[in-house]
Amino acid sequence: MRSLSVGIERSVYVPMVIPQMIEECFDQLIIRAQKIHDPYEQAFFLLVQLPYLQAFDDVNKRTSRLAANIPLIINNLCPISFVDVP
Repeated sequence: MRSLSVGIERSVYVPMVIPQMIEECFDQLIIRAQKIHDPYEQAFFLLVQLPYLQAFDDVNKRTSRLAANIPLIINNLCPISFVDVP
C-alpha cells in the first residue's frame, strides 16, 4: 500500500491521501468482490475498482488486470488477455 500522495497525469481525479483510509478502502473492496458470485461480474468489478482506488505507488492498472483474471481462472474460464497494453 502506498503512503505517499499520487497524481494521475491528464486527469482531474485526486486519489485518497491518508494511508489508513486507503488500506480500509482496499479491505472493503476485497470484501465486496468476494460477495459477488458471478465470475465475470467479479472480474469487471476488480478491473474497474482497483485502479480507481490507486492503492499502490505504481502498477495499479496492471494489478487490476491480473486480479480480474483470478475469478475467471478459479472458475475454469478463459482469462482476459490485453495484447495491446504495454
